[in-house]
Amino acid sequence: MTTPILKIKEVANNQVDQYLTVNEAMRIMEAASDGFLTVDLSSADATITNAAPDFEMLRYKTFAADGNTVARSITFSANQRSFNVDNRGSAAVDVVIGVESVSVPAGDMYAFYADGTVDGLKRAL
Repeated sequence: MTTPILKIKEVANNQVDQYLTVNEAMRIMEAASDGFLTVDLSSADATITNAAPDFEMLRYKTFAADGNTVARSITFSANQRSFNVDNRGSAAVDVVIGVESVSVPAGDMYAFYADGTVDGLKRAL
């Protein structure tokens, strides 16, 4: 089984080498609270999912948009969590979940909350 939000593997009854599962869980929690993923927008828009094997939407706190010299978008999967988008490019980046969209100006970082519904994107002020 896994945890409901971060999809961390849970320690099983009588599991051998439990420390491996616990150590991996700590790495995932650390990245989800403080880690960042650079998203290359130099040639196209990007999609960040909450699907296996990488669970990108769940495993990082901040997404650093980089390389965008024209307006681009990052579409995120619907999942319950807070996250940041740091626009390091020279053009705006639209953050999208479903039909909800918020534009992050070049050089700015916005905090967001996704409530887990298809159109559940909110900018945190």
